[in-house]
Amino acid sequence: MKEFKIIEKPASVSWETIREVVQESHSANRNQGIVVRNALLTADEIRLKIEEQGKMFLAVSDGKVIGTAALLPRYFQLWSGSGVYAFCCFGTVLPAYARQGVYRELCRVREAYAQAQGYSWLMFDVHAQNRRMLQIGEEVGFRTIGCQYWGEHFSYLLVKWLKGTPPSRFVCRMHFLLSRAKAGLRKPFLPSSPVSFLTGRAIVIGQGFTGRLGLIRSLAAAGCSSRVIVLYPRPNGGKPYRPRKPVDALSRYVTDCLFCENYNEEMLLDTLLNKCAEPGKKPLIVPDNDFSAAFVDAHREELSPYFLLPHGRGGADSVEAWMDKMKQKELARSVGLNVAEAVSVSSGGYDAALPSVPYPCFVKPLASVAGGKMWLTRCDGEAELRKCMKYAFDRRGDIRMLVEEYKQIGTEYATVGFTDGKDVLIPGIMQIVEMGKGWHFGVAVQGKVLPPDGWEDTLSKFRELVLRTGFKGLFDIDFYESGGKIYFCELNLRFGGSGFSFTRLGVNLPQMMLQSFNGLPWNKTAKVTRSALYFNERMGRDEWYFGRIGWKEYCRLRDASDIRFLEDRDDPAPERAYRRETASLRIKLRFRKMTGSMVYHTPYQQ
Repeated sequence: MKEFKIIEKPASVSWETIREVVQESHSANRNQGIVVRNALLTADEIRLKIEEQGKMFLAVSDGKVIGTAALLPRYFQLWSGSGVYAFCCFGTVLPAYARQGVYRELCRVREAYAQAQGYSWLMFDVHAQNRRMLQIGEEVGFRTIGCQYWGEHFSYLLVKWLKGTPPSRFVCRMHFLLSRAKAGLRKPFLPSSPVSFLTGRAIVIGQGFTGRLGLIRSLAAAGCSSRVIVLYPRPNGGKPYRPRKPVDALSRYVTDCLFCENYNEEMLLDTLLNKCAEPGKKPLIVPDNDFSAAFVDAHREELSPYFLLPHGRGGADSVEAWMDKMKQKELARSVGLNVAEAVSVSSGGYDAALPSVPYPCFVKPLASVAGGKMWLTRCDGEAELRKCMKYAFDRRGDIRMLVEEYKQIGTEYATVGFTDGKDVLIPGIMQIVEMGKGWHFGVAVQGKVLPPDGWEDTLSKFRELVLRTGFKGLFDIDFYESGGKIYFCELNLRFGGSGFSFTRLGVNLPQMMLQSFNGLPWNKTAKVTRSALYFNERMGRDEWYFGRIGWKEYCRLRDASDIRFLEDRDDPAPERAYRRETASLRIKLRFRKMTGSMVYHTPYQQ
């Protein structure tokens, strides 16, 4: 054969040329029924995958590109450790140049680059029927360690260790066989399940399983299966996180469960683009917490070619910008809503001069993404305020804090809705009956859904407030009554955890978002027609476990409620898993009480 050389992609070689090489190289695989996802991408999609963080190598002979090989840096937690690794992709050679050493040379150059960058492993996945690639991988030092089922085929995961001593072939083989067995259990499940009518795709991102499960079931009613991305807290002391499938991932409407570190934007972006993007389809992304909502909006440019997603107008009207509670108060005041007076202070200035503040006051993070409701506390004087600010600074650094005038709250309320940027639907009201007092301070354990009748004036102002943000997607609003007046509290540009109660009453807001984003008509006049009590089992269980309520009180709240978020005859697995967890916790709690090792978790207190 003619001589060839390996080079990094120069500007003179277009991405369209690379696309043509990739497609032609996989022609033989397509003829055998082996469809490789990367071979279906457009030139722009390949560019977006590689250009920013990746590296593309080309095999060139007489000025013609005859092969490609790329790598992407990713963060990964493997059973043998964690670290940054190089994911190998787009490894192809034109059929006329196959079996002449071109691919092996591409692999050698790619590996040398990965070692120079200090990556821990090389990793790639390959269609289980692609025997040739599996053989080459084994020959150049890769070991098969895992298996996934993608709905149409099995894919094997191969790893080559670049640092340290690799595990033995026996250990790798055992991990592969276990992974293959788990993946095999999925194969008969999906086609034979009654949910085979679910033709759409969605990706639900969040922390708590209750909110995610409500979204999953709401989307299933719209004919949409879900892939779940579980956001887990950053491990303490650098210990690797051991993922455990949560309750909602057992739902029959879930096709896959992925794990990502909370507040790790790079890891989440990599997960979405490299594990969730589907050529020729645009799944809907539904964020379930403040971080994921702000992330999806901030990365709209990278994500929008592959996904449908809620978003703002950007800039001063981005989702993260609207998390500023002072900005929300100004907007609420402009549409005629009552708001408590407040000032913004820096937690880093806990020992500096403070602005004039009336006491008592309430204190909480200015942006919800910086801290949850459990940070909310009352301060009766300057000393208490400084102590609270120092507490925030020690945990989150120099963040902005909202210091708000104290209001004696009579009743707390919330509502959820959907907007397409032109119309806003708010189908009813949620009255908070029982509020969390521990880690879930400020979150409803039990609430009551009310029809919107009699709330027309307040809801009209809420609609105007939402329209002025320029946001498109699901939202929730917290407000309260004090001294006979309704006060605006907070706007969240994502779905509230209790919003599933509206779905149970016939108003499916996630379905409306799915319809709207796909250009279909949606019901702009839907509303709740009856009242009903709902109970959040997870919040109630946590209140019991950490000593806020007794077991009898937990059972009373549960039994008195018309709507429970986990119970579902058509989808029983999540509730069964929840009951098993609860039984285990009852034994654990009894043991801790007997041994005196019980620790009660509390929010910040003076």
